[in-house]
Amino acid sequence: MNFGEAKKYSRDIVAVYFGDGHVFYSEQKMAKKPVPYLTVKFSGLGKVRSKITKYDRESQCFKDYWQANTKMELNLYTLGKNIAPKDAEPVYENTAVEDMDDFVKFLCSDEIIEDMDRNNIVIAINGRIMDLSFLENNSEFRYRSMAEFDVNFIDSSYGLYGQNAIAELPNPSGGGTKEMVADSSVIEKVEVKGETK
Repeated sequence: MNFGEAKKYSRDIVAVYFGDGHVFYSEQKMAKKPVPYLTVKFSGLGKVRSKITKYDRESQCFKDYWQANTKMELNLYTLGKNIAPKDAEPVYENTAVEDMDDFVKFLCSDEIIEDMDRNNIVIAINGRIMDLSFLENNSEFRYRSMAEFDVNFIDSSYGLYGQNAIAELPNPSGGGTKEMVADSSVIEKVEVKGETK
């Protein structure tokens, strides 16, 4: 799993709980977002200095593995819960912190822990769930909560230049060359002499 895949997996887990049409990257621009909605932001990438090299049977090559991590900031924007009697003018109670806490419980469930284990990733809350309702005065939502999560995963690479035989080099920022994709350590031709059975 690379950094991009770890971000997508983490965002998708949030979308499984809150609904796909309600989760957006914080940099994503939209004319009007649905309420409730959540924004997801990732900050930085950390890796341990040393790698572990192992033979991967599925890929039939040696791969390098690193422990990697990032921070995920999750903001929830909600109207809260309508506590007014039926047919009365709506009166909303702030449930932003409780709703975020329900998501944390979902992350700790057996089903999600098993799925994270299968994908070599761990998403865990770091610190407190904060009530940030006082920061913004917006009629689209009334309440806001925020929590930070640690995302730990196993990054890997292979090939002579560690580019995983990516077909798209140079990358969008101009890094790498097409020659770096070719891996001369792959046996392409075998000459057999003598009798074979």
